[in-house]
Amino acid sequence: MSRKIMAKGLYCLMIFFWGCKLTEPSLPKYYVHTPPSFDFNGQGDSLSPATWELLCVDSQLVAFIDTALQNNYDMAMAMQRLAIARAQVRYFTGQQFPSLMLEAGAGQRRHGEYTEAGVGNYDTRLSPNIPPDKMIPDPIPDYFAGGAVSWELDLWGKLRNKRKSAIARFYATREGMLLTKTTIVSEVAMTYYRLLALNSKLKIIEDNIRLQEKGLRIVSVQKEVGKVTELAVKQFESQLLNARGEREELKQQWIETESYLNFLLARYPQPLDLKKEIMGSALPASVTRGIHSGMLLLRPDVRQAEMELIAAHADVRAARAALFPSVIISASAGYNAFNPSVLFSPASVAYNFVGGITAPLFNRSALRAGYLSARAYREEVLLNYQKTIMNGFYEVYTLVNHLHQMERLFLLKQQEMQNLMVSLDAWEELFMSGRASYLEILISQKQLLKVKQELVDIRLNQFMALIKLYKAAGGGWQFNK
Repeated sequence: MSRKIMAKGLYCLMIFFWGCKLTEPSLPKYYVHTPPSFDFNGQGDSLSPATWELLCVDSQLVAFIDTALQNNYDMAMAMQRLAIARAQVRYFTGQQFPSLMLEAGAGQRRHGEYTEAGVGNYDTRLSPNIPPDKMIPDPIPDYFAGGAVSWELDLWGKLRNKRKSAIARFYATREGMLLTKTTIVSEVAMTYYRLLALNSKLKIIEDNIRLQEKGLRIVSVQKEVGKVTELAVKQFESQLLNARGEREELKQQWIETESYLNFLLARYPQPLDLKKEIMGSALPASVTRGIHSGMLLLRPDVRQAEMELIAAHADVRAARAALFPSVIISASAGYNAFNPSVLFSPASVAYNFVGGITAPLFNRSALRAGYLSARAYREEVLLNYQKTIMNGFYEVYTLVNHLHQMERLFLLKQQEMQNLMVSLDAWEELFMSGRASYLEILISQKQLLKVKQELVDIRLNQFMALIKLYKAAGGGWQFNK
């Protein structure tokens, strides 16, 4: 009879578990269509994967970047976040295996005289069949030494998918660290070239001040001989004072930019000996004629978004698996006695083995809400992944066009500067011979100063766009070994 009952129970249990069979939620398609390349002139050439070594040919800049990567606080915090993610992987990996614990304890209990256990113990002490060493004292000591094991069978993949989610988030965190590294590299490089641009502008303004001082001396002499009036002298003095004021503004910008570069290097403000100027820094020979769109996959933010999508999908599976029963097996074994002198004897060996099934009933709606929330979050992460790829394509497309425009603008400004220099020389000769007014000299000097500074700004914009392009194409800086 008992065998029939056990067989029926086993049959019902099998039907129950078969009814709990999961329909695995599938990962939605997240392929994003992109053009095969960023080809702007039909030549079809493409760069190899971007590396910062191509851009950073300046040894001083390379040293700054390596210092920043080693000391920057954002980089240090990113590495700690990676350590946290690695610990999470170990935690969820450990949950898939049995939990083994060692236990040791001592206690004492006393049963009431009018309880079943109390009456039974009293009657036992009066029995002639109980040897003295097995007599139950009152109160009763209790000693235990042994181990216990507990194991949740991962029938539905809940723990397995939690581990998959943790692994994917570890890789997403690693890509976030690489994104931080790329951002630091680009920030250091852009700040460095801003300082070189300020160096060039300071040199230009110093040359202009010397030119203004020379012109003021000439006009002062001509005033003494009656060729010009006091108004001409005041005009030259005003322009000289304006140039000196602009020099002070540039010096203040230098201090602020220098301090920010020191901050990126994780050190307090200190002077930086930069002997180069941006006009003396050449752009890399191969900028872009086209970039293959597959380079978008090198972007850390794209890879991070993809890993987040994989983690979110694993979370959906784990949340769905939480709706079904959990099977937990637990067992313990050790020595148990009320007399410590016989605790570790063979007769004191005790063990138990328990298997149980727990199914959610009243909190099922909460678990289902968690499942629906995980699905909605996965859709949000999918949209973010698609947006990240679209944003990367947009950035590269815009920056490549910007570089081409800046190259043409730089050549035009160079020609304009050369024409103004020739014009200024001609006006100075005419002024010395008395055939031109001092106003033409002032206007020409001001125009030449403006064009020279614009030329510096264009060169700076070229470097800024190039640095942003390398970042948009995925970066790739390696430590200088």
